[in-house]
Amino acid sequence: MSAGSGFTSSCIDLVGVSRNGGLAQWQKSFSSENPPTDDKYYFSLVTNSTTPAARNQELCARAIDKGLTWEGITNGESCYAAAVPGTKAADEADKTCKPAT
Repeated sequence: MSAGSGFTSSCIDLVGVSRNGGLAQWQKSFSSENPPTDDKYYFSLVTNSTTPAARNQELCARAIDKGLTWEGITNGESCYAAAVPGTKAADEADKTCKPAT
């Protein structure tokens, strides 16, 4: 996945971990010199958020939408709070993470 003349930070799925097909598995037959350009093969790590907590929430919603789990971000169904559990910030973070529908 490229952005203009550069590249966009992203992940690919080498083993087929997406539970809903939201991220297509990268095929061994794909050429590294001419990789596919279809976004279905890439999980973008680029966010619009400026704070760590908001960035984690954005990545969490994206991961859930793609059918993924991510240690420290999401169990695939809900988001982990970026704040210390039991604090007001953690309670609020749990309420604000809404996966894309």
